[in-house]
Amino acid sequence: MSGSRLKKLQEKYQNEKEKRPTLSFSAFIAESALMELERKNILREAQFISFVGENEGMVTLKDFRRGGRFVEVQVKGQELYCISDESKDCIHVGFTLALPEVRRKLYKK
Repeated sequence: MSGSRLKKLQEKYQNEKEKRPTLSFSAFIAESALMELERKNILREAQFISFVGENEGMVTLKDFRRGGRFVEVQVKGQELYCISDESKDCIHVGFTLALPEVRRKLYKK
């Protein structure tokens, strides 16, 4: 790893350590690696999902991995819930959270 990349990583660690004083550097690196793997997975899977529309707290997506099936993600307060997967932590929730119109509504409150 280059010196400049290591320095940026150490700066991010220091910022996170201010929020979580007991966080070790090795735990920070492990968490960062897991988040990067998840991000890459979301990017790979998201190319097969498209935004269809939004209406009254529901976001409709089309999932081409599932034969073009429609999927609904409920937006309730600041919570997202995938009705299809019965989950708050699936690719559809991640995709919906990445939509600018949804983020604006979530963080406006």
